[in-house]
Amino acid sequence: MRYIENKTLSSTSEYDEILIGQGVGWVTRKTLTRATVTLYITDPPPLPSSPSGVESFEISKSITGGMKGTTENRVLDNIERGPLNDPLLGDIVNKSKRLSKTDLMAFNYAFNNLFLWEGLEDESFAYNGGIILSEDWSWTQTAVRKWRTVQVWGIIVINGDRKLINRVCFTDGEGGESC
Repeated sequence: MRYIENKTLSSTSEYDEILIGQGVGWVTRKTLTRATVTLYITDPPPLPSSPSGVESFEISKSITGGMKGTTENRVLDNIERGPLNDPLLGDIVNKSKRLSKTDLMAFNYAFNNLFLWEGLEDESFAYNGGIILSEDWSWTQTAVRKWRTVQVWGIIVINGDRKLINRVCFTDGEGGESC
């Protein structure tokens, strides 16, 4: 499936703040905040590191002009994977899982942020046992900057239209947060 980022529904300033916190340089940040990002989401064959039967998906990104971006493999088993070398962010660790609405609400209260789940349609939680929650963070052994992102994939209704959204909350190593 192909999804094109809708910049009118996203905050470019917060995206820039996240990239600054991850140590991305000015030229690359300006390119990414102005470019159109397209996501290609597929169900790849199971990864060698994942147990058989565990749901997984792959996200390949490209930006304006067909420039290839990064590719993420997500296995929804809540197991840490990494360090993975990301060409933009360096060494990172990630884990992903499905969450029920109750579990996501509890996670949000612990994380002290309601942004991740506000407005999500109930159908977001009905498919395969819940929404997708992904966490990424800098690999502490090599990171110049320490950071963490929490992402939720779900469905919301905006002006009567159903939209697949990816909400992101970012925390830097100094306690700053951007959602």
